[in-house]
Amino acid sequence: MRSKATRTLGLMMLSALGLLAACYNDVSCTFLVPLCYENACKPDGTCVMEGNGAVCKCHAGYYQDDPRILICNRHDAFVGEACKEDEDCISDRCLRSTSDAEGYCTTTNCLTDDECINHADNEHTEMCCVQVDVEYFICLKIVEGYECGDGTGTCGASCTGSMGSACDINYFCLRAYDTDPHAICSAPCATDADCVNCEWSEDPDTLISCTIYPSGNKYCMLGDGGHCVNDADCAEGQTCQQFPNLPEEPWLCVDNKRCAGPADCPEGKSCRPTLNVDAIIGWCHENEGSDPVGTACDEDNDTCEVFCIGHLCSEWCSSDEDCPDDMRCETIYFCNGKPCEDPDDGRPGTVCMGP
Repeated sequence: MRSKATRTLGLMMLSALGLLAACYNDVSCTFLVPLCYENACKPDGTCVMEGNGAVCKCHAGYYQDDPRILICNRHDAFVGEACKEDEDCISDRCLRSTSDAEGYCTTTNCLTDDECINHADNEHTEMCCVQVDVEYFICLKIVEGYECGDGTGTCGASCTGSMGSACDINYFCLRAYDTDPHAICSAPCATDADCVNCEWSEDPDTLISCTIYPSGNKYCMLGDGGHCVNDADCAEGQTCQQFPNLPEEPWLCVDNKRCAGPADCPEGKSCRPTLNVDAIIGWCHENEGSDPVGTACDEDNDTCEVFCIGHLCSEWCSSDEDCPDDMRCETIYFCNGKPCEDPDDGRPGTVCMGP
């Protein structure tokens, strides 16, 4: 067995090589005070100070295996951990929206919620085994603070925060957003008569009617369903927003979170280019990364609050005044929420650009 002195010498050598956080105040080096140093966690992550010391914020597919060593190591991710491609996951299944830089690893053919363990560090979101087709089950993350549903909900049953785990296979969770308090298990319909047996579990007296989407298809929805074609169809303080995670990509009235630039969004959120009816607008979304607009960045390892373009973190803007002093507000084109080069394939929007 190695002595304390031998172990201490080994740790000191790692520290001298720039691979280990500094060691202080204890001859045996059992009390460590991690500190960020030049190139700590790089090139596959960023070193940040949290709590009592430094930790690595690693890119998708990379992990800090030893809290004392500020290195991001490559290995396949477990269910619930961040990913960009299927090959990043042990399960070979990365669930990621085309508008998001990262998704999370999942697995199919689950039978119970117990098979859907969320392995992501410092995350308390549950994962549920959700039936999305007759013979297709998949582990999905639900909203933090909510519980998995039992998969028996019929038309009108509340499915707020459950990502569809509350609904029977013959129904889907119709919602404007993940925590929509009016989210219900729904189904296609032809007339109001098809929705006569639907009953909202939160308030049985609330009307559920057969509502047509702009696509032409109809579904059982609360009241008039909050569907819209433009902002004029929505109540004061709401806007008409597309939700591609729902069947037929409907347009629904939601609380207005529009922003003219970064300063309009609260802490923890950033002004992101978002499709609204037929145009790109600024919309306050949760930050994707930690680096604000104007920070130097790498497009291949994007750690920006919104996105990296031209080696600088960018964000939605309305004028040059919305951008840092060395950036200007310029028009570019967007495809699926991301910048694209071909104007014929995208819609115009304005973002902060570097010199």
